[in-house]
Amino acid sequence: MFLRDTALLSPGGMSLKSIGGLYPSLPLSKIELTSDYYKNMDVFQRENPDQFKAYALQDAKIVL
Repeated sequence: MFLRDTALLSPGGMSLKSIGGLYPSLPLSKIELTSDYYKNMDVFQRENPDQFKAYALQDAKIVL
């Protein structure tokens, strides 16, 4: 598996949250997480597998 950071490819190194806001007609809002889950994705995945999947898929949609 390869992980990519697209910050350098976006206009001005924008965050995914900012990129998602560029197209208000599309449902590309970044899903917000608690700081605990953001820092511990393994716990988030274990405790909320459906939410974790939705979070990961939404991030992928924003990048595309």
